[in-house]
Amino acid sequence: MVTKRTHPKFHRTNLGRFRRSRVADNWRRPRGIDNKQREKYNYMGKLPSIGYGNPKEIRHLHPSGLKEVIVENVSMLAGLKNVVVRIAGGVGARKAADIAKAAKAAGLRLLNYKEWQPKPKKQKKDKAAALKKPEEKKEKPEEKAAEKQAEGKGTDAQPDAKTSGTHHMPQAKQSHEKYTQDRSQESAKSKRETTL
Repeated sequence: MVTKRTHPKFHRTNLGRFRRSRVADNWRRPRGIDNKQREKYNYMGKLPSIGYGNPKEIRHLHPSGLKEVIVENVSMLAGLKNVVVRIAGGVGARKAADIAKAAKAAGLRLLNYKEWQPKPKKQKKDKAAALKKPEEKKEKPEEKAAEKQAEGKGTDAQPDAKTSGTHHMPQAKQSHEKYTQDRSQESAKSKRETTL
């Protein structure tokens, strides 16, 4: 295994500044006369420099310590030894499968190949069965009335102030009346005290 030096991410100037991403995250050197990143302000992020480079012996090597080779077809595997193979991005599934077989036969390690597996087919639902809804029992109004009477409410009973939707109104009225009574009693007491 080869341990390489790490470096910070080098972000382009103004990346992520706008809600709509107008700036791509591919590096471009800042050239503006007032550009803060070019002037090496810390909060603007680091600039790439030669000091972040790896030693020549391990540069361009895969972390396994072997050289990495990009392959586009089976003929490119001929004569390769002590390397790791990466299939090129534009290669289709059929050709990638051929390359994988040839690499396995040659004893080479593939970095980016997953064996293609077809997705399991979904079972089709019977449309006629899906359209039929389970029949629900409809209660008759007489049965509903009998149930209410059994509960003790009765059909003609009016809803209580507490259970109805406007339960806060009567309470508010009562509290207001009580408040005004208390105020009038206090004012009467204070008048008596002042006259004495």
